[in-house]
Amino acid sequence: MPSLRIIFVLLLICFSLSQLSAEQLTKVGVVDLGQIVTAFYKDSKAIRELQEFWANTEKELEKASKEISELEKQMKSSKEQGDDLKALQYEKEIDKKIEYRKQYYKTQYDRYKSMYDNFGKTDDFFIKVQRAIAAVAVRDSYSLILKHDDTSIVYYSKDIDITEDVLEYIRR
Repeated sequence: MPSLRIIFVLLLICFSLSQLSAEQLTKVGVVDLGQIVTAFYKDSKAIRELQEFWANTEKELEKASKEISELEKQMKSSKEQGDDLKALQYEKEIDKKIEYRKQYYKTQYDRYKSMYDNFGKTDDFFIKVQRAIAAVAVRDSYSLILKHDDTSIVYYSKDIDITEDVLEYIRR
């Protein structure tokens, strides 16, 4: 009988150990890339260029909006003076400016998005971030690292957030 107990205890220990090792195979972490970019954006030429690009886009959009506003005032004035022909000309010009502004925004937004999407492929900073994430993941035995803002993540514990570890790794 004692040998049966020993075998049972050994089996129980083996089962417990196999459960522990199975848990290690599925270690998942999350990283906040936005926080990393914010911490190091000054080091990234691509981010500075992107910010400058969008600032210039906003200036152009604001300029177009002011032109439209001025044309609307002139159209209103022409209508008040009874100059319907001049008011109609202003209306056509306003429509053209509105269409230009809309197309300009769409084109610039598409370029902005394309530039943003290509960061990881072209900028040394983002390559450095990817290497840091990989190094931390290997060092700490993570099987999978996800972006913290991934829409497929319903919940995660702060215990698996490796953002600070990645920042520390990059700073070294």
